[in-house]
Amino acid sequence: MAIKTIYFMLVILMFAYSIEVFSQREKLNKNVPIQEKFVIEQKVVAFNNFSKEHILISMNCGIHLSKMKCQAYKQLSNSSMKNLPAALFQGGPNPGAVICVNKLKGTVVIGSDTYGENSFCKFSDGSIVDNGTISYYATSENKLGIEN
Repeated sequence: MAIKTIYFMLVILMFAYSIEVFSQREKLNKNVPIQEKFVIEQKVVAFNNFSKEHILISMNCGIHLSKMKCQAYKQLSNSSMKNLPAALFQGGPNPGAVICVNKLKGTVVIGSDTYGENSFCKFSDGSIVDNGTISYYATSENKLGIEN
């Protein structure tokens, strides 16, 4: 009897897990942001991950990219390595962190989640964007049509 109960519980858990995986895949297909949380400066900060656009940005910016007014989103259009001395990049620092501090006038903060640590750029309005996002837009032709 106990084996049947355990087997039944495993089947239920596998079904619940498959529904969660399907839900996450559907979000990716519809470009609905996946929500993530990081601990930054001893506070839990919620983020939206727009995977198709390569944007990981704090939820206080909103959930619709076309309606975002926060500094973190607006500053992505200024992400560039132009006019930054090559010496700033010597030794292999995170390019997004270098751009954050030297070009976008943000502050680098470290966030942690169950998978490890991540580097972010925080702006005076409290909005935060992943430094990997900044690197992506600084080093690619994938520029956003954002008006500052």
